[in-house]
Amino acid sequence: MFAEKEHHYTHDPRPPEFYESLYNPDPNTGPHPALQNVVFLLACGYYQGPFSQLEPLFLYRTKYYLGQSLALADRLSDYIEAYTLLSIYYGIKGRHLQAIRNIAAAVAFAFACGLHALRPPEWHPITSSSLLPRTLCRSELRRRIRVWWTIFGLNRLSSALSDVDSDFDDDKIETVWELPPESSNFEEQYRCTVSSLFVRDSSATYVYHDTANAIRSKCAALVDRAARLGFAAPHTSKGDHRFWKKFEVLDQAIRGVTDSLPPASEAPRYEVTTPHVVVQREKVNRVTILPHFLACHARILLHWELAQAGNVKSRDTCLKASWRVVPLVRRAVEQDIGHVFAFLVVRHPYNRLTHASAPRP
Repeated sequence: MFAEKEHHYTHDPRPPEFYESLYNPDPNTGPHPALQNVVFLLACGYYQGPFSQLEPLFLYRTKYYLGQSLALADRLSDYIEAYTLLSIYYGIKGRHLQAIRNIAAAVAFAFACGLHALRPPEWHPITSSSLLPRTLCRSELRRRIRVWWTIFGLNRLSSALSDVDSDFDDDKIETVWELPPESSNFEEQYRCTVSSLFVRDSSATYVYHDTANAIRSKCAALVDRAARLGFAAPHTSKGDHRFWKKFEVLDQAIRGVTDSLPPASEAPRYEVTTPHVVVQREKVNRVTILPHFLACHARILLHWELAQAGNVKSRDTCLKASWRVVPLVRRAVEQDIGHVFAFLVVRHPYNRLTHASAPRP
């Protein structure tokens, strides 16, 4: 049950060994009990039925063992992952403010653990200390990268949706989008991080060959920055060249990502070396479709306030983004895989914009 919903917050699935380890009877050698219990808590929380009766038990155990893990500095990688999953649980239960606060705390702890600075060849913070020891184990590095981008995505999207500032600046992030193949020799394309998106004509905005999780993380970064710049745009003078340069570069980045997304009918690629495969062209994939929603959402967030202020170019941009995503929304609903971001994109901007008399292109 937990694995079936994992794609809601990461597009880098955990390996089978993780699920096998949950049944390790030795609490000192397997995953920390906090992580074990929060996995069972989320599984019960996702599904209504007899398992929901176990939620109070697993919630109590999760919070108790989180305290134990932190007090003893025991398996802190498990602690940060468990704490993040607990935040997700609060979110699906409608406790949104608590979820946002928890994610903010998770961000701070992730920085203390050095998860924001995972890049070759050190794979460890250079200019600051870290609560986690350095590792060169590929499975552990991949896990740390996965946890970081899960926290990042939750923080950026919740900040944009709740209209609050994000908890850290993009330029403080050094972690690479994905773990490079062993044979890559750390080419430049595998050293890029968030700041690479916001450089004019950056190759990082071409995402067709990226993994599903890298694409998701890039879209989360675009949504957050678009929300902040878009809100400020109507109140910024034309003489503020620095702001408008950022605005134009972001607009270009969103277009670059949007135009290079894999088709929504394509199977997700979890490894850089996985070939592109379209399983059924008439159906969309529940993982691959999400970045299409997020990219259009970012475009509308960037231009919506200007469109409201009477800017014709921004108004047309919002219309085109809405028209682009509506067919995907329809297909997602038909397949019963509708996602909240689909309606965030079209609910208020599309309904109001389409009442305007602009002809459809």
